[in-house]
Amino acid sequence: MAEKESTSDDENCTTILLPDDRNEKYREILQQVKAGDAEAVFKQIPDKLKLLEENGDGEKKLYIFKAKSNDQAFFMCVPVDEYFELVSKLVWDKMGVNADRVTMEQRMKDAAPYNVFFNKLVHVPETDDQLYSIRFTDLLCPSLGKLKSSFHITYMADIFWILRQYAARKLHKLPMTIIHGYKKFEWPKPETMKKLYPDIDYYMNVLGEEEDFGCHHTKLSIFVYDDDSIRLVIGSANLYVNDWEIYNEQLWISPRCPKLPDGGSAFDGESPTGFKMFLLDYLCVYNDQNVESLGQWIDRVKATDFSDIKVALVYTVPGVHQPRKNGSLIHYLGHILSRDCVIPAPQKEHDSWCIVAQTASLGLIGKTPDEWLTTNFLKSLGSHKQSPYLPTLFKNSKILFNLVYPTMENCLDGHLKYRSAGCCRYTKNVKEAQPWLLKHKCLWKADGTKRSRVISHSKCYCRISPCWKKMSYYFLTSANLSRSAWGVKPNADSSIFVRSYEMGVLFLPKYFGEEYFETMEDPDRKNQKLFPIMFDLPLTPYGPEDESYCCEELIERLGLNDNDDKEKKIEAKNTDIENKEQSTRSLVEDEKFAKSQEKSTDKENQAAPAPVLSNKKDMKYMGKPVNNSFFPSFKKN
Repeated sequence: MAEKESTSDDENCTTILLPDDRNEKYREILQQVKAGDAEAVFKQIPDKLKLLEENGDGEKKLYIFKAKSNDQAFFMCVPVDEYFELVSKLVWDKMGVNADRVTMEQRMKDAAPYNVFFNKLVHVPETDDQLYSIRFTDLLCPSLGKLKSSFHITYMADIFWILRQYAARKLHKLPMTIIHGYKKFEWPKPETMKKLYPDIDYYMNVLGEEEDFGCHHTKLSIFVYDDDSIRLVIGSANLYVNDWEIYNEQLWISPRCPKLPDGGSAFDGESPTGFKMFLLDYLCVYNDQNVESLGQWIDRVKATDFSDIKVALVYTVPGVHQPRKNGSLIHYLGHILSRDCVIPAPQKEHDSWCIVAQTASLGLIGKTPDEWLTTNFLKSLGSHKQSPYLPTLFKNSKILFNLVYPTMENCLDGHLKYRSAGCCRYTKNVKEAQPWLLKHKCLWKADGTKRSRVISHSKCYCRISPCWKKMSYYFLTSANLSRSAWGVKPNADSSIFVRSYEMGVLFLPKYFGEEYFETMEDPDRKNQKLFPIMFDLPLTPYGPEDESYCCEELIERLGLNDNDDKEKKIEAKNTDIENKEQSTRSLVEDEKFAKSQEKSTDKENQAAPAPVLSNKKDMKYMGKPVNNSFFPSFKKN
């Protein structure tokens, strides 16, 4: 074993050069530094990675620093290819020898036509047996096609976690473009990545700090195969370990979209929903951000046939937006629902079809319901063919509204206890500013999918019948319930002002040849195709003792102010800090929204607040309540 003293300023540190022999000898080295079990150590490194200067032979190496273990820190000098070869084996071992006992191609067939998937959870072994639960590495399964390159737009991106997932499939040397907007992931620098991997274009905070910018929150992936076909993934998960392993997430995976014949037009290969045009419009937003490889991705999308895609693409970008155009969730959802959504019930029953929102974070949406919720949000999501969206009409919606958001008990009962809701943000000041929202809230409950003890980072919005068995649309998105994401009216005209970048897909029964989506099992029916909803139906309203999760209040409630709990207090506060950093904007920004909205609110049209599902007696359904348990397991197939 070759050893030499590190040039680091840290005392008792050793630089260990990797010997020529591979896995076994390297494990022996790890054992000799007395850092515990080799695999356990390797799963945790790298804590930090830095690029070493090239040796005389031009070999590139990674400088891996492992935090102190047994009172000794150590450094390891590892060739880049060697590192990922070793890591890929460990990632693959972690997946299990039977990880591909059902290929991703088979999962896609079983999930058709909706192609909605959830993530597998490390604390919930039952999710390993759910056909529609996947890991990130499943997106790279060779059964989907021989991967040639990939493109990721996200909020948070841990580049080395991403590469470890690709390494598990031996794909880490393929070309890749990554755009993310989370400032905390400031290392490695793009120039460092270029030295390590010339084929990886890695862009950080390319959207800058413009005054009107909120959050770069879109989650979009494009995978290109060897025949130049592509596949898209749109969902709620960032590209880092916590989102994929410890919080609930959902994503939509497109069918494989073939390349168009040469000589065609960019307008060829459009989907029935206009998906291709809107995807191109969104990608072109990055034209001014100096993303070198963007042009080739736009050209690739132009040359692709999207005609098999049945969902509508809905996105937001910062700025002022007019009706009937994409770029604002409120305007475009109102437009497309007015055109394509039908409530399959008599007109007098339409308002009883409730709008359900499930979100991970909550912003300041108004000191009263009519400030924004009933006059903007519900007016848009409550639109349909028989009651179209009118952007200039400041009328309060009377539609039932229910909000699925975790309680304090949901958090404390989670697998990670008081840290279970680390993905959620609802500040104390915002919570106290809108007490009226409490009566709309429902518990996070997902017994049917075995996910009740895992807090959800996913976001969805849908409209469901009073019997809880029918759904008129489903919107899967990255957008939390905040005015940064959904937008506000800056003036009394029809324009909407948006601060954040968001993306989602809208499912409408019309494009799937259905009258409505089915959401609950009917024992009297065979071959039922349920739409995959993660939480249980019927919903369970908050009880009189339930309180919405808020990290600041949780710290107070647990009494984490005593000296004996100093470490626990620090850890909980760190969670609170992370939540605030990951939010779209601070409370100050939300208050700016409130002030701008107050100026434009039609004071003469203030009506009663939105109807609520106030207690369990109000929940009307046919027959016995049945939890949504659509997930088949391997044992059933």
